[in-house]
Amino acid sequence: MQQLSTNDAMFLYMEHATSYGHVCGLEIFEGGKVPVVREGEEFDGHMEAFLQMVPFSRRRLAEMPVKLGHPYWVDDPDFDLEYHWRQTAIPSPGSREQVERTVSRIAARPLDRSRPLWEIYELEGINDASQCGLFSKIHHCAADGAAMMAVALATLSMTPDIVTHPRPEKVWEPERIPSQLELMARGVGEAARRPGKSLSWARRMVREVASSLGADDGLRAQLPGMFSQLRGLQAPKTRFGAMLGPHRRFAYGSTSLEEAKAIKTAFGVTVNDVVLAICAGMLRTWFNERNELPEQSLVAMVPVNMREGEADIGGNSVSAVAGKLFTEIDDPIERLGLISDGMKSQKSMSKAVPASMQLEGMDVLAPWAMYQAMRLAYRTRQTPRLSPFNLTISNVPGPPFPVYFDGVPMLGSYPYSTVADGMGLNITVMSYNGSLDWGIVADRDMVDDLWPMLDGLVEAQAELVKLAN
Repeated sequence: MQQLSTNDAMFLYMEHATSYGHVCGLEIFEGGKVPVVREGEEFDGHMEAFLQMVPFSRRRLAEMPVKLGHPYWVDDPDFDLEYHWRQTAIPSPGSREQVERTVSRIAARPLDRSRPLWEIYELEGINDASQCGLFSKIHHCAADGAAMMAVALATLSMTPDIVTHPRPEKVWEPERIPSQLELMARGVGEAARRPGKSLSWARRMVREVASSLGADDGLRAQLPGMFSQLRGLQAPKTRFGAMLGPHRRFAYGSTSLEEAKAIKTAFGVTVNDVVLAICAGMLRTWFNERNELPEQSLVAMVPVNMREGEADIGGNSVSAVAGKLFTEIDDPIERLGLISDGMKSQKSMSKAVPASMQLEGMDVLAPWAMYQAMRLAYRTRQTPRLSPFNLTISNVPGPPFPVYFDGVPMLGSYPYSTVADGMGLNITVMSYNGSLDWGIVADRDMVDDLWPMLDGLVEAQAELVKLAN
């Protein structure tokens, strides 16, 4: 039995009738059908090996009474693999628009909290039945982008050889589910310890910040400019800054990672800066064409992986910084330079506090207070006004080499991430085998077609490549 961290539980508390906490991914492979059909003992053993590689796959939530603490992961004694692993076909001819409509309907259904919080769909008939796919749907409380990449790699292989995993020697036995009385006792104990933990964390935080500033003259000198920049961050109003509806739009496609690296080298920035600049260029053009470009710069929430090593399969270790996109600037090179400078300032500020301290600081907050505050904000429709961002832009590193599903190569891995009230647009990109695989998600009521945005990303990258040359 394992308790969710505050970082994990936040993705549960944010959910309501039209806001979902799950994240999805579309992987497309060569061939119109799943290449290997396993049956009987072979199928059972192969899937048992997969389930044991992914710890949360057979765990469901056990809620703490009256929100005295965050929920726990407990083993599901009634786990039913058939419920979670499903098959569906894309209508002929399997165009990208038909794929989008199919997976968006899947994504618009909330996960059943009485079961483990994931589903995987085998998709057949993509692109005139020349391709097949997997569409995964996993609750964000179980995994962030880096952890989801680890899950994907657990289902795939790095060679074209077909591998059937043997049944593990150790038999899975579900642990006993604690009673409500036992959970209540744990919650009371946590509540009693929380004031002391809060005071201890605050003292250590002061020491860490003082130590960081004392040891880094450059960081100390940058602080006034950093705080000035933060004061200047204010997200302007756009069509994406409203309450969400229940349905989503999606667009996906790829651009060249090598081109992005060439831009990075030409202008002395990072690949992440280039990703933000491509998005900024697209958004400036997209809003301009609709006579909706704000005078102020759009501001993106940019998730930051806070793991210090390789990602575990499960859990969240992620923070976020504010990425000012300078969409009011017409010159793409000037815009890229300003974005890069802004991200450097954000990174410098985060150096003052270790990642572990930032995550631990969230755990001193009372769960019941967090939950009630988020419920109140939703009921009073204040969540859009409280958002300091216009959208989310996330860059997730993937494998730089080809991976395979039962012997067939993966052609692309396209993120289908989550949106929130006040941030009805999400652009997530995953690098894979020399490509940048883009996934754009938006609330269906806010935009009727996302494919022009995908075309805009391609054009914005091409413009930067031309300038880099």
